[in-house]
Amino acid sequence: MMRCARRFALLGVPFAVSAFLTSARAAAEWQPARTVQFEGMTVTVSEPVRVAESKGYLWFPTLLRLHDGRLLAIMSEKADVHTNEQTGAVAWSEDDGLTWGELRKVPIYSECPVHAPDGDILLPNYLFPQGESAIGAPYLFAPRDKPDLVYVKEPLTVGGWPRPPARWADILGRPDLNVAGFLFNGQSVPLKDGRFLATLYGFFQGDKRYSLVTVASRDGRKWDFHSTVAGADCKLPGAEGPCEAALARLQDGRLMCVFRLDSNVPYGRSYSSDDGATWTEPQAIAARSVQPSLAVMPDGLVALSGGRPGVSVWLNPKGDGAQWQPVELLADDAKTSAYTEIIPLDERNLLCVYDRIPHGWSAIPVDSKDINSIWVVRLTIDRPAR
Repeated sequence: MMRCARRFALLGVPFAVSAFLTSARAAAEWQPARTVQFEGMTVTVSEPVRVAESKGYLWFPTLLRLHDGRLLAIMSEKADVHTNEQTGAVAWSEDDGLTWGELRKVPIYSECPVHAPDGDILLPNYLFPQGESAIGAPYLFAPRDKPDLVYVKEPLTVGGWPRPPARWADILGRPDLNVAGFLFNGQSVPLKDGRFLATLYGFFQGDKRYSLVTVASRDGRKWDFHSTVAGADCKLPGAEGPCEAALARLQDGRLMCVFRLDSNVPYGRSYSSDDGATWTEPQAIAARSVQPSLAVMPDGLVALSGGRPGVSVWLNPKGDGAQWQPVELLADDAKTSAYTEIIPLDERNLLCVYDRIPHGWSAIPVDSKDINSIWVVRLTIDRPAR
């Protein structure tokens, strides 16, 4: 993958995002806010740290670790409407999220990082029709040997569809839209045969609910349909159907997928014991409701972040995805999109990113002093030695 990826980067247009400016608000250390006690586990929640702010739209954050150890936060800076462009903004941290550099604009927003073994990362999102049988799009690329992000014009493609994907132009009755009915969303995991697995959701032609599918690739550029996690006929309640998803490999080797079905309803969960070729019948879990994120700790504990209402992290100490212990980060009445990302920092610490949007889905009035903002919270988990 990496030799090809470096070649792809030469086809792109680099933009100046490598310079890191140390935050003037640097703090000496993480400040604990409260401690939550569970049977056999203590969780310390830090005071939130501001990542970025804007009078304009700034929300739907994603968080990932780069090849050089820095953290990268990616945020959307446009209204939550379908457009042919999906712009975003990014910020970096050199100290595991304690301080952040200035906000920079990027030409593509992404919420599905594809991590290669040697550090290269591809960041796809929106997809567009590519002939009769494939969909694809340009993407952001984080080379392992450079501190820059690169915009790659040559599109990655997704083919091998069992049924034709719909187009948003037809779904919404808007001929101006050239966006395909499926998009990359969630997390990717390596497969045992050396390929990568990622989740897409969207509409097949003729369907009234979303379908959640997986695609596989060896190089991160050419993807093929792999399996359906849950289709439009999913029995779980939720008018939207299976859509935004998180994907993780559990300590026992199984893959687990947690996914949205609608706002304010429980997540669905499915397992695969054959590297994503088939999936168990989806079951609802005691967590909700929009774009989940999963992290597996070295000791097997699984963390799930999400929300609406509010923002929470749910912990599964047994590492099987069955029972969850909730840790509230934002109350149910908080103004937030409830889109999050959670990543492990080390053996004991997790970092969760979320947004605060005081005017909800509306733009902030020009004469208002309010701002939209992105925040991170660190969770430290202490458990007796196993």
